[in-house]
Amino acid sequence: MQSGVFDRNLLEQGGIIGFDMEILNVGPLELLFILLIAFIVLGPEEAIRLVRSAGRLINRVMRSPLWFSIVSTSREIRDLPRKIVQETGVEDVVEEISGELSEISREADEQARVSLPVVPLDDAVKDSQSDGGASEKPGS
Repeated sequence: MQSGVFDRNLLEQGGIIGFDMEILNVGPLELLFILLIAFIVLGPEEAIRLVRSAGRLINRVMRSPLWFSIVSTSREIRDLPRKIVQETGVEDVVEEISGELSEISREADEQARVSLPVVPLDDAVKDSQSDGGASEKPGS
């Protein structure tokens, strides 16, 4: 049976549990607060017995084949978009299009430099001043 390899792969890819520190939008400090309240309400003996039985239940669930199936299916679903992109070759098409766009942009820049006359800035300012402000609003 390959369970040892499967377990190692799960641990390498983010742990057996497979979710972040926030479970059901309950962070570590909130969880500590809930446990403290439960300890106060239940008392020490009942709290210890409850935590022990909850640990056993979690252990059984995490070692069950159903849990491994759920985790592997979840991983496959997360990887599905990446696999689809790779199999369809969309990445190659995007790279090809971006290469063509950069080539077209470069050619357009070259054409713009060749077709537009270059006038020094000082000459352009002198021409606008010699027009007597003709570039201002007409009719004012």
